[in-house]
This record gives sequence, C-alpha cells and structure tokens, in this order.
Amino acid sequence: MVWRIKFIKIFLLIFSIMVTVNLFALQLTSLGKPYRERGVKQSLKQKTLLPERGEILDRKLHPVATSIPVLRIYQTGNPVKSRKILLKYGIHPKKFKNRKTYFLLIGEIPFISSPLSQLMKDRQLYQEIVLKRFYPYHNIGSGIIGTMGKDRALGGLEYSMDFWLKGKEGVDYYYRDAKGNVLKFPQLDFRPPKKGKNLIITLDFDLEDYIYQLLKKTVKEKKAKGGFVIVTNPQTGEVLALVNYPTHEPNDAKPTKNKAIEDPYEPGSTFKIVPYTYAFMNGIISPNDSVETGEGYIVVEGKTIRDVHPLGKISFRDAIIYSSNVAASKLGLLIGPKGLYTMAQNYGIGAPTGSILQGESFTRLKKLSEWKKSYTANFAMGYGILVNGLQMAMAYGAIANGGILYAPRFILNHHEPVFIRRVMPPEVADTMKNILEDVVEKGTGRRAHIPGIAICGKTGTSKVYDPSRGRYDSRRIISSFIGFFPKNKPQYLIYVVIFEPQGPPYTLYGGQIAAPLFREIAEFLIKGDTYAAL
Repeated sequence: MVWRIKFIKIFLLIFSIMVTVNLFALQLTSLGKPYRERGVKQSLKQKTLLPERGEILDRKLHPVATSIPVLRIYQTGNPVKSRKILLKYGIHPKKFKNRKTYFLLIGEIPFISSPLSQLMKDRQLYQEIVLKRFYPYHNIGSGIIGTMGKDRALGGLEYSMDFWLKGKEGVDYYYRDAKGNVLKFPQLDFRPPKKGKNLIITLDFDLEDYIYQLLKKTVKEKKAKGGFVIVTNPQTGEVLALVNYPTHEPNDAKPTKNKAIEDPYEPGSTFKIVPYTYAFMNGIISPNDSVETGEGYIVVEGKTIRDVHPLGKISFRDAIIYSSNVAASKLGLLIGPKGLYTMAQNYGIGAPTGSILQGESFTRLKKLSEWKKSYTANFAMGYGILVNGLQMAMAYGAIANGGILYAPRFILNHHEPVFIRRVMPPEVADTMKNILEDVVEKGTGRRAHIPGIAICGKTGTSKVYDPSRGRYDSRRIISSFIGFFPKNKPQYLIYVVIFEPQGPPYTLYGGQIAAPLFREIAEFLIKGDTYAAL
C-alpha cells in the first residue's frame, strides 16, 4: 500500500515537472512560437479605419459636399445612469434578456451639449465618433452632386468621381485579454487611412441656389410636373448650373433623378436648328428665300402638320422667327433623310455628350432605311427624336461659339476645352445668330428680351406622346426656351424646360412660360461680377 502511494507521488511529481517544462517551452522558447501565434490570432481583431472623404467645392470654393463628425451610441445592456439623458434625445433604452446583445440606438448626435459626456460614465453604453457626409445646400444641386448611402455613393458626382473622393482605407490591430480589455498589438503595422482628394467643380452654387428658387416657383405656379435649367459657358463647355425640380434631400441618402440628362424627351421647335443649319451650309436655301405655308397646315402621308397661326408666304428667316412647323417640315422633305441624319449627328444628337455623369440617356437615330416621308417631316420640327437637356445645350453652344461642339465640363481645371468637332463654318454660325437674335427681338421669344443686351434664342413647344392612345396629347406640353448672350461673344447659355404645365393652351407655349424664366436668370447673371468683367 505504501509503495503505491509513493508511486503516485513520484508520478505526479514527474508529471508536474513535464507540464512546467512544456509550459516554459511554449511560453518562452521557439518551440512554442506556432502555438503562441495561433493564440494571438484567435484573439486578434482587425479594424478597418475608414478614410475621410474628399470635399466637393463649387467654383467659388464653397463646400457643397463635406464630412462632419457625429456620434453613434450603442447599447450593450440596460442603461441605468443615462436613462434620462437618452430619453431627452428621444432614445428609448431597451431591456435585454441576452446581456451580450448590442445594437445601434442612434446614429447621429451632433456635439452640441455637455450632458452627452455623462453618457460615457455608463458602461452599458458604447460611443463611437464617425464621419457622416453632409450637404449644406440640401436639395439644391442634389441631382448633380448625388448623395452617399450607407456604404456607397448614389448618383451624381459622388458616384462618377468616387475613385477620386473616397480615399484609401487604413487598418489597425488589437486583441482582448482574458478580462476583455482591449490591448494594442504593436507587432503588426498600423496603417492610417488616407483622406480622399477634394474636387473643385465648374458650378456656381450662388447661381444654382437662385435658379432653384425661381424654377420651384414656376413649377408650382404652373402646376407642372417638374423642370430643369442648364447654364453653360459656350466658349468652354463649362456647366455653371444644372438645376432640377422637384428634388430629394441628399442628407437623407435619397438620390435625385437628374432629369436634365436622364429623361429623354421630344424637343419640338428648338430642334429646328438642324434642318436650317444644313440648308444654309449646303446652299439649299438662303434666309431671304421664300416658302409657302398656305393656310398653316400640310398633310404628309395622311398626317397633318400645323402652325399655331397661318403665315402664308414668308421668308425662311421669318419661318424661324415665328417658328413655322410647316416651313420646317417642307425644308426637311427638301433636304431628305440623309442630310437631316448627318446634321443631327454633327450636333451631337443620338450619341453621349461625353459628360462624366453616369446615367445619361441617349437614343440612337433611326436607321435611314426606316425613314418615311411623314417621319422626315416630323423630325425636321423636333418630333420623333428623343434628346436630353445636355445634348441640346451643347448643340446651341456650337452656334454661340462660332461652330464648335464641346463636351460638357463639370470639373474645374486649367485644361483646354474638350473639342469634339466643328459643326459648321463660322459664317453659318453668324447667320444662325442673326436670325435667333430676331426671334428674341420680334418673334416668339420676345419675353426673353432685355433692353440693351443682344440675346439670341429659340422657343420650343412639344406635345407628349401617349403610347396607350397611340397619339400626341395636346393637354400635355413641354415648354422650353434656349438662348445665349451677349451675341458677339456669348459667355452664357441658358436652357429652360418645364414639363407639363397646366392652364389654358395659349399660355403654355415656350415663349409664354420658359422665356420669362430665362430673362430672370439672365438679369441675375448680368448684374453679377463675372459679367461686368467681360
């Protein structure tokens, strides 16, 4: 019996010595290195450090998209000490059955009051400071700036320039000891996040704000579905303002549809520059040649094309000034499908504008083999062809600057304008400008006139096609006006489009609704420092 006890004691002693030696080897010698590393990995945590996103600044260096610190509060148990403070902020603490559960109580508390510091004393609450995207102009410019969702950019420049703005993520390492304490892990490299780059854009948000208020007022007064305004510098292709209404609040992570580039529509009479430019370029007609418009209508393959008022025999110059559909359709038939197709392409219709913004709509021109006489006649007066607002602004910019089509520019830099092609010789551009000036002086665009300023422009009025009825709805109108000034060296081009305004038919034309809005915007620009310096 005694020897058994001695044997057990010797065995336990030897076992203890072996365990001690093994523990020593595992903890302090190279033999235990793989096990030590495995243990560290099991408790090691990697934390991604999100970078600060670059700011978006307008051309006057006003921040239009920035990042601000906000506080997130997480509950890990039933908070007792801070219950009253939480209730003050409208936060209702929850009761837990599982004490290990945690969830986000509130995601955005600005640092505005000292009581928040009391929350830190409650161990059942966890706080984290994060950066949240903030848009100080709110709805204004939201269609072009875009917004940020939970973990990605949504639309606008936030999306298309995400690679520039987002920066580079960092990484940090830590582990928890047996008591749950968080400890740094110095053996692994800490990599700090790299802030994104700032972006300076061509837009002027003082102008954007002013136009937004005017557009909002017009849309509401006319009970329209919406509208947009584009302002460019036709000498460079820079977009100075791009305003949509209605819009969403980007601070609520709701993207706004940019109707100016995403929604195609039939432009109506503003498109008549296509047949007239081709005809003047190729010597088919001259401005003073006459055209018979008769009683104000013609029938082409059983389809009637009408003028607002009978004009009889008039010159082609007056046909533009008073916006004769009959004259434009007759000219289109004289030119033929191939000429109209080529001229529309030269103006950039049927192709992307080269904009950096995502989601631009463009509709390919119909194959020449599919053109009928009735389609040719309609095409010449702006029907049967879908465009977006940016395409039309760039097309008229080519007339304004002497014949060159530029790509639209949204990023402000010192690079040269992005040349696409020469659309027409300078002398043809001058001819078009002379006629478009008369449109404003004595034609359908008289309400855009400003005394002492030479303005060139064109009205547009088109009906909306109703596919369910298979015809155009005369109650649904798209009213537009596009113009530029000063005539000799235009620095501003303004395009106004109002979708489906309500009222008596004679009040819905482009010259009645869109032209006055153009004039108000032009007057604002003329009073500005930029115009005075020209």
